[in-house]
Amino acid sequence: MIIEKPKYQLFITLSLLFFALIIFNGFYEIKQYKNEQLKIADKYVLSSIKLVTEEIRNKHKKVKSFSHEHVVLLSRAVKNPDDIEVLSELLSLSKHALPDVFALSIADKKGNIILDDFEGHIGEVCRTDLYEYINRGTEKLRVHPNSYEYHYDIVSEWQDNNVTYLIFMSFKLDYITQLISLLNPPDQNLMLVIKDKNYLIEITEHGSRINLPKSKSYNLTDNQISNILAEHAIPDTQWSMVSIHNTDREKTLYLELFFRSTLIFLIFTSLAFILLRRKLDS
Repeated sequence: MIIEKPKYQLFITLSLLFFALIIFNGFYEIKQYKNEQLKIADKYVLSSIKLVTEEIRNKHKKVKSFSHEHVVLLSRAVKNPDDIEVLSELLSLSKHALPDVFALSIADKKGNIILDDFEGHIGEVCRTDLYEYINRGTEKLRVHPNSYEYHYDIVSEWQDNNVTYLIFMSFKLDYITQLISLLNPPDQNLMLVIKDKNYLIEITEHGSRINLPKSKSYNLTDNQISNILAEHAIPDTQWSMVSIHNTDREKTLYLELFFRSTLIFLIFTSLAFILLRRKLDS
């Protein structure tokens, strides 16, 4: 039987229109997905910054309170820095007040270390930040690399006979690591970075940058930077919290969309063709 040409033209026209509708819907879904990811990223970044800021402020208050409550013991430590019993008591008391502290040191206002809980291994970054605190009177927190533990320091001042000393406590990164891990948005990765140092990675859901695979750089790649969905600085630190889009998930979404659209198009054209043949046969 000869199929009428106009009928086929109608079939082709309807198929093309349906194909165009599927393409339009695909682009719409992708745009909606990206917009939703931007909103989610900003929400989670701001929420995580709020929690990190509260934790830091809480640490400052507790370190200051500790230095005021234990002036007598701190003064004994200054006068007898080699007294192991005094240091042990200070550490015991500090860990009771602040469970995630792992080291405690004392310096004078010139930055000279008096009591060194790192056994002479206070790192260059620790000393640099201590001198900057002395010069500025404020801290700009960052992660301090160390052979014992990657950490950050909280500094507080106390006085003995009108002489000002500095106590700085070193804290593990466990809380911030857990926070990032728990708040990681779907299809994204939260990270603490130092933007001014070429997006130096500070803390991820796996801990400090030392825990990154050896094959990976300690700085964000150009591709990661281009996929940052939200970025906000954290007050009184050198840190910025960023949320990086997981491009693997986006590729998976595109594939799912492609196969779903292809399947719908094939089903539609097949049904339309069958109905057209039946109509022509009748």
